[in-house]
Amino acid sequence: MRFDFSILATSLLAAGVAAQGGLGAHVQIGTSGSNQLDVSTAATSNMGYAVNGALGVSVDPNGTIWVTARRNTASTANPHKLIEFDANGNFVNSYDQPTGTLGSAWGIRDMAWDGDFTPNSRIYGGCEHASTANTVFAWDWTNKVWDPTRNIVLPTWVNNTARALAVCPPSHPAVQAQFPTSPLGVLVHTNWSGVVEWFDIASGTAAQPATPSPNNGAYGAYFNANDGTVTLFGQLGGPRATDGVTFVTIDLTGAQTGQKFLGDLSVPGTNPGGIAGGAEWNPNFANNFRGEVTYLTQANNDTVVRVQGDYNYGSMGCLTGSTHSADGYAYVGNAAYNVTLDGVTTGTSAFLAYGVAGPTINPLPFILNCGIDLGLSVFGLIGPIAVTGGAAQQTFNLSTAPANVSVSWQWLVPNASGRIDLSRAGSTYISQ
Repeated sequence: MRFDFSILATSLLAAGVAAQGGLGAHVQIGTSGSNQLDVSTAATSNMGYAVNGALGVSVDPNGTIWVTARRNTASTANPHKLIEFDANGNFVNSYDQPTGTLGSAWGIRDMAWDGDFTPNSRIYGGCEHASTANTVFAWDWTNKVWDPTRNIVLPTWVNNTARALAVCPPSHPAVQAQFPTSPLGVLVHTNWSGVVEWFDIASGTAAQPATPSPNNGAYGAYFNANDGTVTLFGQLGGPRATDGVTFVTIDLTGAQTGQKFLGDLSVPGTNPGGIAGGAEWNPNFANNFRGEVTYLTQANNDTVVRVQGDYNYGSMGCLTGSTHSADGYAYVGNAAYNVTLDGVTTGTSAFLAYGVAGPTINPLPFILNCGIDLGLSVFGLIGPIAVTGGAAQQTFNLSTAPANVSVSWQWLVPNASGRIDLSRAGSTYISQ
């Protein structure tokens, strides 16, 4: 079934819906009043040389923002730098990168937090393996020192640069299920190429065979602890030639989940929004644990950006085996954006509610098996939609959609008992 988005757009505009929660929606950095941090300007004014080669970013559990940056290019003997910003984006200090990075023209690229909230936690980063002897370096963010005892040494056959990294922590159920023999978790590694590599952190050996990359220009990657997936952040392959901040999600087998989104296109650059650097996912405890993505984009000025990072939100839902995914990028002009529900009994019918994020309504006895995560802000209901091949799908024409707004969705499926099962809700941020 196809749906003209202009109907929903009219409802949203009449309701005065502004940019709020939802995949890719803007999230303020601390109390800064902005979701953007101009790293080039802030670092240059504090470090005594033009910092114009920022690449990687990570955020520790204290909210500290760590940025990797190319050295002062006046001499190749100058060390590359790791720059510390506080949770509000204020410059704090800079630190030399390990001497093993001196042979690189750029130093450490993407960084990856290991998901640990204790002092044992580390942030990892690497660069050209020819310079580092295949080493991925460990940063002790608690004591603010490099920790060689926790470095990861990869095989000699890996991609030649640790350009995009994510750490899948061992305690996560999805990691335990897919990598039960990796006691310290798995390092996800890709280098601009057509493959994603999966390595056991304890041994550095392959945890599973390499899998195809759906985002070949990946310059960043992160693990999402809310849904147990990995997202690749890339410079290539977007829906339009100028889209250089593209996010594509895979599960831990390497299969695409269908979830894709664009970064903040308002950052000034030849490519609107710039082009991808590193990226990190962190939980937001104040916002129902919905994740936030902090990423770095190389633009007119290298800029750290924060956006809402979870498609799904609300209660876990009651449709066993279902996934609530959006297939394709939501941007004004995409006439074939769709919302999909998988794992439904073929032959049944589904309904799709849409609106904006609101409070969860508790289950209604004898009617609903789960809560309505859209709350009281539901604007409409589409259906019935036939379930074929175990999936229900609704296509939206975004040609007339308003830009920079979030829309929420939730599937309702009548079951054999006469009650209604519901999926988790999902939010989509419609980019300009």
